[in-house]
Amino acid sequence: HRTLCINAFYFDGQQWLQDGGDIIPSPDEHIYSLALSFSANGQTLVVGNKSKDSKQHKNAGEVIVYSKEADKWVEQSTRFSGDIPNGKLGGQVLLSTAGNTIVASSSSMDILQQNAGFVETYTQSVKEWMRHVPTIKPTRSNSYFAHAISLSADGTVLALSAPYIGFGKPGYVKVYKSRASGWQEIAMITDKDG
Repeated sequence: HRTLCINAFYFDGQQWLQDGGDIIPSPDEHIYSLALSFSANGQTLVVGNKSKDSKQHKNAGEVIVYSKEADKWVEQSTRFSGDIPNGKLGGQVLLSTAGNTIVASSSSMDILQQNAGFVETYTQSVKEWMRHVPTIKPTRSNSYFAHAISLSADGTVLALSAPYIGFGKPGYVKVYKSRASGWQEIAMITDKDG
């Protein structure tokens, strides 16, 4: 099979040039699609691979973090693997502007396999990345929660959409604020007119 390779480029004012070497997330596996997000300074890259199998589950998904060191992309020590069968973690990924907060989502599946979706978040302390517990989940199944995600520049405000909650019913957007105890819902936006 063909090996998927990621290349980063920068514009020097006249042309696009490759930035760092090739990135090969999983050389021995089939990869059908990846989600990518850079920090504002271009020194950190997050890769979401929703088709990655874990040791226990098919298509559990995975999130990988790279940093650029001496003109090479170096994988960080921790890979975050999904723990839900067919959960497809990493379908979307976002990295804050500062490069110290990651949001990874799957809008297609949850533990009940009802297309509810879920979100995991990670923060960096020194050079270690840590997963926040618990995950963010919707209150309704089949809502495709986190179909679209948006993160503020400082990584403290998160918006998640759920475009479908039933025939003839409008979706919604939930807004969360990062607190010491975790993500706290601070607003819910709906289309009252449908």
